Amino acid sequence: MYCPQCSQEQVSEEMRFCSRCGFPLAIVTQLVRNGGALEGFDPEAKGELSPRQKGIRWGLILMIVSLLLVPLAAVMTAMKSDFFALFVPVLTLFALGLGRLLHAYLLAQPTPTEIGKSSAVKRNKQLPDAYAAALPAAQSIPAATWKQPLNTSEMAQPLSVTDNTTRLLNDESEVN
Repeated sequence: MYCPQCSQEQVSEEMRFCSRCGFPLAIVTQLVRNGGALEGFDPEAKGELSPRQKGIRWGLILMIVSLLLVPLAAVMTAMKSDFFALFVPVLTLFALGLGRLLHAYLLAQPTPTEIGKSSAVKRNKQLPDAYAAALPAAQSIPAATWKQPLNTSEMAQPLSVTDNTTRLLNDESEVN
């Protein structure tokens, strides 16, 4: 496998970070293993409503239906006074819608739970270090304190080839 950021070939498929640039490779490995798709990612779940949004929607629907039934109950009551009892279910429906709306607005979770939360939890369990910093912060030396390195070749003059040879010949003549 190759790093998608710096194109460094990796030693093994189990590498978590690139050996050259430190790019997290856990997600890349998962993409390669699944043919280019992330586990738990459902592109059609993008428009999914949260429990709060669903509750508010149902509360509004119940309230609107009850408000549409009020004129019908009023017309029927005007025809015959025995139909006055029709207002009880209509008002009950309105109260249920209002209760559902308030419950959703005050107590329900504001984010989707079915797919969004479960995939986020699964991703954090599978790849706990994938989003952590790969390398420590860069360290630098300020330019004001930089000094030219010493040229060590100028410190001691090397002996010439003839001096070294003459010394070796002198050492051999003393031994004999």
